[in-house]
Amino acid sequence: MKIAVLWIVALLASVPSMMDLPKSAQVVASDDDTDTGREISIDCGVTQESEDTNGFHHVADNADVVESGEIHNISYKDALDNSQEQVWEQMKTLRSFPEGKRNCYTLKPKQGKHNNYLIRAYFSYGNYDNKTSIPSFYLYLGVNFLEEIKLQTVDVIRRRTVIQMSPTNYIDVCLVNVGKGIPFISLLELWPLSNSIYRATSSLLPLRLLTCVNLGMSEDLKFIRYADDIYGRSWLNAKINNSERFYTSEAINSDVKEYKLPDEVLRTAVRALNDSASIYINLTSIGFTADSEHYVYLHFFDFEEHSKGQVRSMEITFTDAIREPVTLRYQVVYTLVKRIPKGVLIDQT
Repeated sequence: MKIAVLWIVALLASVPSMMDLPKSAQVVASDDDTDTGREISIDCGVTQESEDTNGFHHVADNADVVESGEIHNISYKDALDNSQEQVWEQMKTLRSFPEGKRNCYTLKPKQGKHNNYLIRAYFSYGNYDNKTSIPSFYLYLGVNFLEEIKLQTVDVIRRRTVIQMSPTNYIDVCLVNVGKGIPFISLLELWPLSNSIYRATSSLLPLRLLTCVNLGMSEDLKFIRYADDIYGRSWLNAKINNSERFYTSEAINSDVKEYKLPDEVLRTAVRALNDSASIYINLTSIGFTADSEHYVYLHFFDFEEHSKGQVRSMEITFTDAIREPVTLRYQVVYTLVKRIPKGVLIDQT
């Protein structure tokens, strides 16, 4: 069963030029229907709960959430450090499932059914079995197939994130053995979201999150840790050719918007090198294809004050037939949401 795909970009403060990216729909204000502070983080392969350097609480990997499997320490501990991954400490242990074809974790969020959740799984093989034989296996969310988990090297960390409006009070995350090695998992997280964001319009299937990108961040940083994001998103740093970075140090009140972007995201931006230039963002480089339905979210925040009567305008372009004019207001967060139907191939400029 095909799932829809979610792709998020933060394009902050904009440029008076054209941008090769998405369209549409201004955010409609709504009440905050998420219950923050009730995320679930399961550190797979440990027997005691813990708190990491970000202040997040990780529960033990026990019978309350999973009824099968074996716990292990990885062998490549020295290959993981804090510069590579914000959850590197939790990657040092895992749970494997040598018995049975399908093994599942059962998550029971306090918010219950009919609520929106971000669910993220981490995988790091680390040669835990000393066989140097990397397995591949299937990842399911309930009955919905998500993808085949494949790791290229023993020390790589793989993250997979989906967003699900749960029809039940529990959510099963399942690993399925397909005869290519023993399935395993290193860390499993659930974050409650507002019910008004990241919703597919064409089905109730889970949305796979391809990436969140913050534009304009310092080149010294790899990502914004989700410790700074109320919805648990991790924002990767991206460099855009033919653009310049800029930022503001002023205080930002972004809490009134339902996407609740971190201040660290809203403070940075990219702009074209001159008023007649364009900025191009290549979505195909992160796996955007015509084989699936996609959703693209662009967030704008213009923090440059203009002369009286001036506004910042641009045109967003996917293809020759899909264009969207955008006009921004000073210090007002603006989100564009664009659904790209299956079969539509976007420009690859």
